[in-house]
Amino acid sequence: MNSETNSDGGRSVGTTALPSMSMLTSVETDPENNCSHTLVVHDTVLQEAFEYRSADFQSMTWRDCRIQKHILIRKMSAGNCIRHSVLLERVRGGAFSLSDFPVSEDFTVRDSQFLGAYQEKSFEAASDTAKRTLFERTRFGRHAADIVNASARSEIALSQGTQMHNQNLTLSECQVPYLKADWVRTQEFCIEHSSSAIMVDLRYGHIGLLKIVAAQLRTLDLRCARIDRLEIVESDIELLDRSGAQIGSMDLQRSEEHGIHSIIG
Repeated sequence: MNSETNSDGGRSVGTTALPSMSMLTSVETDPENNCSHTLVVHDTVLQEAFEYRSADFQSMTWRDCRIQKHILIRKMSAGNCIRHSVLLERVRGGAFSLSDFPVSEDFTVRDSQFLGAYQEKSFEAASDTAKRTLFERTRFGRHAADIVNASARSEIALSQGTQMHNQNLTLSECQVPYLKADWVRTQEFCIEHSSSAIMVDLRYGHIGLLKIVAAQLRTLDLRCARIDRLEIVESDIELLDRSGAQIGSMDLQRSEEHGIHSIIG
């Protein structure tokens, strides 16, 4: 088992020895601020649980990795953040959790699979705290893919009028049986050419434009959400629940081949 401690006390716990051709991690200290670093992991098979606890990151990249169990990234204190961007590319296998680490710039997940579970979630990240969020050609397991900052899920956050830092949150060509995005705050939320066999949960969200294009959803839950504009185009939705929702305008395009089978509210 390998462990590594960096200058700010960050520590990786519970990683196994890897084949010589694989690189476990590259932790680079920022010369201008030695409390922040860049985490780079690539060409790696993680056969055991991988845990990393740290203060601020400059950025984070995981590429061409296989997860046998799960990856957990945890903050050392409440104010920690990822100052720039997160990229997960061709990461496959188990569960991935960034918990409530806020991200300042871009959050991108591409060509990946998260089919395992940790605490009943296949994926967990505060992806809505980034300016731009993209999930592309990614498949999630039957457990929840939780993509919203956990601290947003409270009456206090709602009463304080949480700002929309996120400009655009897009899922494109994804399979996400259970998308947990309640309390999301974003100027634009787009689900395109994607499918959800269980539920897309957007309850209590505040969304400027919600656009559903060429998607297949079993349940779209908009209860108590505030949406300035809702557009649904060439999509099949078995149940749309908009009970208690405030929706400024709606454009629900139906055809003989596509449509909403049942609407509540």
